[in-house]
Amino acid sequence: QMQLERERNLRLQKERELELERQRINAEKLKKEEEEKLRLEELRKQEVLRQKEEEKRKEEERKKSEQEQKKKAEEKRKMEKKHKKKMKKLMKQQQKIEKEMEKNMPKEKTKIELLDKYIESLYENNIKTKINATYHILQLVQEPD
Repeated sequence: QMQLERERNLRLQKERELELERQRINAEKLKKEEEEKLRLEELRKQEVLRQKEEEKRKEEERKKSEQEQKKKAEEKRKMEKKHKKKMKKLMKQQQKIEKEMEKNMPKEKTKIELLDKYIESLYENNIKTKINATYHILQLVQEPD
């Protein structure tokens, strides 16, 4: 009976040891699972942060692109305005030149018979007479009779 008692005690002790071992294994398993959960949570947080940073970077790039487009549009508008102003000034100058030319144009029709007179007029002192003679000579060159 002692033997049985001893065997029973040994069996109970072994069962307790096995139970303690199971508890230790379960505790390690729970600890590992908890660590894995924490690691996954940290990874999720990092991913969320990365996504937010990526969105922020894209938004900054979009804003920068919009600013560049606005700047280019503004420069283009300024250049067009400047060009328009320059063209207007050139047109005014051209009109002024044409008006001046019309004023200096002789009223009489150019005739080839008067070529000698036109050439002699080139040697006159009066500038208007010279301009008049030059105009007549040019007319003869352009429109031969």
